[in-house]
Amino acid sequence: TSITTGAFAQTAVSLIERETEKSILVAWSDPTRCRYLDQVWISGYARRGGCCALSGRAIRRGDQIFKPHWLGRAKPANSTAMILAEEIERMSASL
Repeated sequence: TSITTGAFAQTAVSLIERETEKSILVAWSDPTRCRYLDQVWISGYARRGGCCALSGRAIRRGDQIFKPHWLGRAKPANSTAMILAEEIERMSASL
């Protein structure tokens, strides 16, 4: 799936695998900032509004989401990205 609007314009995002109920592997490619082939994303709740990186749908504070997971101080370039959990459920059901 590719996004053409929002903060992550021209970013290619795809779900690789659902690891557990609370984690997924995502492939993320942004021509200007970063590329992650199997980045771990974890479930949580949106702390702010935004745009779903997978579907482009609006995200409101409190929505259930997946977000990039990292250890240490170095945040990934896409650390503010979010995917609606509802989109992951929809994709998982269709597989």
